[in-house]
Amino acid sequence: MTWQRKIEELNLRLLFSPVVTPGSLLYEIKPGDTLSKISKEFKTTAELIMKSNNMPNDLLIPGRKLKVWTEPFAIVVDKSRTFCS
Repeated sequence: MTWQRKIEELNLRLLFSPVVTPGSLLYEIKPGDTLSKISKEFKTTAELIMKSNNMPNDLLIPGRKLKVWTEPFAIVVDKSRTFCS
């Protein structure tokens, strides 16, 4: 299970990092853009854009670039294992 856990951790780090990977792109913010508008255009969520770009708020500055996911993905939660502390 160690390798599976490492892959899960790596996938989450990539998902929530500003590093552009296959399935994502850099989007240059244009005047009048909003997170809602950008997320609808790329079929993602404003929350994911904010997390992927380490944004503390929804302030967008024209000319800056954002990592935006363009490919669908799924997160699977396995509740079959129980952990005791």
